[in-house]
Amino acid sequence: MKNIKRNGNSGQFLIVTALIIATLIISITLHIQENSYEGNDFDDQLSSTIIEMVKLSSRNAVLSAIANISNGGSKFVLSQNLEKVTKAYLSLRGKTNYCLQHTPKTDGRYADGIWISWGNNGFGISSSCVDFKLISYGLKFNITMDYSVNVTTAIAITGKYFTLINGDHVETNVTVTCRVFNEEGPHLAKQINLYYRGPSGDWVLVNNSHMIDYLNGTYTLSFRVPSELDQVEVSIHILDTRDIFVMASVTCIKI
Repeated sequence: MKNIKRNGNSGQFLIVTALIIATLIISITLHIQENSYEGNDFDDQLSSTIIEMVKLSSRNAVLSAIANISNGGSKFVLSQNLEKVTKAYLSLRGKTNYCLQHTPKTDGRYADGIWISWGNNGFGISSSCVDFKLISYGLKFNITMDYSVNVTTAIAITGKYFTLINGDHVETNVTVTCRVFNEEGPHLAKQINLYYRGPSGDWVLVNNSHMIDYLNGTYTLSFRVPSELDQVEVSIHILDTRDIFVMASVTCIKI
């Protein structure tokens, strides 16, 4: 396996996209104002379009942040991204005004909108959650809407192993199952790195594993480890299809 190179600049394209969307929204509203479109159906369609575009830009800002932070970037990236997007909407001044307020979630798990927990119990999660409030006025209709954006990548891993003794030859075979999830359900990995804890206590990258991809977010990896290990500890590092990094480790069960 090729070692995952964590890049602290991950996700920056998404924040640029979010700012482009904000600019596109003001272009649309200016066009509407200049051409005086009429009709309730048109108003409903325009309102729906604006809402979806604002949601997309705010989601991109959150996704960009958790991808960046989970790959080693600064924990302040989320607040910086949110400020960039909200300022972009505030700067869209004309006959139509937009105000996008944000409140990063803080509770027993999230701190300033970020929850990263890479445990040794077989579970790892990289997540960001932010509450938003959109206020828009100046067209023939006003918009006031509250919504939340949650971007999560999590993994659950289990492992088992058995030892075969054939004369003087001892072989320890390990099988690890990894399930990948996002905020909506099963999710796909772009890259998987597998490690085991070697006799010296250091993590050793497995280069010769056999992987089965079930195409539903579940992966099974089989490999061999030195027979002198008293127990088998494994660690899996995942980079998902959105470039969010997550890892977890677990002690395998002997069967």
